Amino acid sequence: MTALSNHNIFLANKISRKYFNQAILLFFFFVTSLIPSQNIALAANRVTTDYVITHKNHADSKAAEYAIPANVILAIALVESGAGTSRVATKLNNHFGLTGKNNASWKSQYKQYQNTEESYDHFCKFIAKKVFYDKLKQGAEPEQWITAISKTNYAGNAGVWKRTVLGALNAIKTI
Repeated sequence: MTALSNHNIFLANKISRKYFNQAILLFFFFVTSLIPSQNIALAANRVTTDYVITHKNHADSKAAEYAIPANVILAIALVESGAGTSRVATKLNNHFGLTGKNNASWKSQYKQYQNTEESYDHFCKFIAKKVFYDKLKQGAEPEQWITAISKTNYAGNAGVWKRTVLGALNAIKTI
């Protein structure tokens, strides 16, 4: 019986060492994987900041004209255009993912604009035609605007879109 017990203890220790070593390796890979992610996050923050600074005047101008909060306009543009880096934003000047005609050399459903200002203007006109617009333009909070827009089928997955845009809104508030 003691030989069997000793054998079981030996096996248990061997298994424990195996899992301990695996746990150490997993921990090592987890920690090292965070380092590049931090660099990516820092780069993303810089891209976000650059986008907001570059397009703040467009958003402020449209906010004054349409009574849509500038940070709502910027948050949606930031998400929809990938901070101005998406193919649709760079090639079609479309920062809001609105569909329509274009002269793209590739098949695309997205509307093409002469410039970014035209994209911002069309987005605000689009929002101004929505049922909720008259009520919200009286001074609603940015979160209310984003919630209302998310309920209009503006984006495919409204819940994910809303959370993403609210995250962008919070990021913009820190700039």
